[in-house]
Amino acid sequence: MSSSRQKKSDELKRQLEEIKRYSDLKGYDMVKAYLDVGSGLNDNRRGLLKLLKGVSIGKYDVVVANYNDRLSRFGLHIIEEYLNSWGVKLEVIHPKIANNTPHAELITNLTAILYAFMGRLYRM
Repeated sequence: MSSSRQKKSDELKRQLEEIKRYSDLKGYDMVKAYLDVGSGLNDNRRGLLKLLKGVSIGKYDVVVANYNDRLSRFGLHIIEEYLNSWGVKLEVIHPKIANNTPHAELITNLTAILYAFMGRLYRM
């Protein structure tokens, strides 16, 4: 999640419960959940780095995220390629790009930039 305000509102708990329900429906055993409070623009989040390390040592077959930006605001395709190189599939429950057009991706990226700057201004 992006902010400590979301953490206080039980948003983290809600997101985790949704991933558990999704995993149960798909027949997946949920081995580990990585929880980060910080922007998806930050590529140095402890949970994300632990996840990537776990992938590299063969701990997982599938990574499930609620939204694209829970892993990364930009460059999600790089993370997905990394996972694929280790034979791990990425499943996003609620993908944010409605259709896979360049226009939709541009709007998604511009929105991510705006959210990032709004968050910084809010914290100031």
